[in-house]
Amino acid sequence: MKGHANSKELDMKLTFADGLGNNYWCEDGLFKIRIKGTSDYTVIGQIIKVNNLNIFFKNEKANGIFKKTMSWSVIPQVFRHCDGIWIHAFEQDFKVLTNDIRFVHNPPIKRKTRGEYKLDLPLTLWKDKKIILV
Repeated sequence: MKGHANSKELDMKLTFADGLGNNYWCEDGLFKIRIKGTSDYTVIGQIIKVNNLNIFFKNEKANGIFKKTMSWSVIPQVFRHCDGIWIHAFEQDFKVLTNDIRFVHNPPIKRKTRGEYKLDLPLTLWKDKKIILV
């Protein structure tokens, strides 16, 4: 069962400004960013409901993998407040539950890139059959 997560509580948790002056918010299931100094926003993903879990879903291009650490990256607050992450790329679906990453591995690598804070989640996490549960 899949649909948009329509939770005011989750919307509030995912509405914030980071330490770099960027604004993020979730509205009607769409997770958006307005980069500091710009007036336009970008939809960077959506929050969907799958089996009663709040899942962050986004489409990625091949160049979305951070080559230095061979990782997908996500916004730290998404990792903190969503139950899982689902990335569609290369005609494949990469799925992982956030709690499984917390318990199986050390905290992900946090870095600043193009004016945003990101958490890098190595590709090895997404391949381990023990943690791909979504």
